[in-house]
Amino acid sequence: MSRGPGGAAARTQGLIDLAREGLAGRARAESDPETLRSAVRVAVARYAGPAAPGDVGSALSRSSENRLLDCGPVYARRPDWTEDPARVIADLAVAAAGGRAIALLTTPLDEWYGPALEAIAEHEGFDLIVRTDRHLDGLRALAGVREVALEYGAPDAGMTGLAASLQQLRAAAVVTSAGSAVSGEGWFGAGVVSSPAAPMRIGAEHSVTAFVGLDPGDFGAMTGLLHGVETGDGRSDALRRAAREVARLAFGAESMGGHAGCAVSRALIHPTVFSAFSEALLDALDEGFASDTLGAPAWSRARPHRLTRGSEQAVELARKAGIEEGATLVFERKQPGKHALVFTNVEPRMALAGRLVAPCLLALQRAGATV
Repeated sequence: MSRGPGGAAARTQGLIDLAREGLAGRARAESDPETLRSAVRVAVARYAGPAAPGDVGSALSRSSENRLLDCGPVYARRPDWTEDPARVIADLAVAAAGGRAIALLTTPLDEWYGPALEAIAEHEGFDLIVRTDRHLDGLRALAGVREVALEYGAPDAGMTGLAASLQQLRAAAVVTSAGSAVSGEGWFGAGVVSSPAAPMRIGAEHSVTAFVGLDPGDFGAMTGLLHGVETGDGRSDALRRAAREVARLAFGAESMGGHAGCAVSRALIHPTVFSAFSEALLDALDEGFASDTLGAPAWSRARPHRLTRGSEQAVELARKAGIEEGATLVFERKQPGKHALVFTNVEPRMALAGRLVAPCLLALQRAGATV
């Protein structure tokens, strides 16, 4: 485990050297599933932060589907405060068990992960380099190294332009590598780089949809997590329960007040209950934010300059985009840690209907012939 204050240039060079040298190039046998599960349980138990880690089994199941963990000699991660700590720890453990070196880009929150990382290192004996990354200099540096599989789960990355800028850096690195390749047989033929660039994932993974009065199975071709919300026979009490459920999924504690990638960002609603459900949802939002049952957790709101304030720009950009598209803004909150935007009259042609992924945003759409 390598640490040290150093200047930005020194820290950046250390990360680049790690990637270039390929510290994990040697073969290492993967842990058997139960041994790995046990190691992650110990690591999660040592996690020292205020957020409650999720289920270890679920975290490992999702990590097993994360293709970034099998790519390149180095796996780099910059944890975001909105991510499930169990998932972050599981990803690091799976990558290490697969023989990757680990580059952890630290934030002011990484003292929370320290004991957990030490537990993983003790078990796997992996190569780990830790560098402070307060201003994303390390993230940008590693985006320019084609051998590094890079992951940063910030939900506002798409709206602030960070994701696009990092992709441009990676594209430039790939072009540079191709231009300097020596003649000979490579991955794609003579004179071309020897292997594809490692992938990156920057920003939230999903645009999550709640189906109100509909069967999610009827929309199986859609991407993202699917939540079916029952409305019974459309009576007011059933609609109120459905509204409270959608409000919880969109802005409740489990979604970090709407900041996390697992937050519901779109509600597809049966036309016969659209108006009544929308009215019940507004009541549920007023009640939830007033009673403090909705919104980011109190521990994050105590650090607005370090945590939730970072999403303000993305929320404002989403607000502007929704109004310009012609959607109707029916609910808004701007308190620290309690940002919320709810648009109605959302149509399939609009970015709000699925292409636009932003924190603290909920788009209400009638289910129709085209979705």
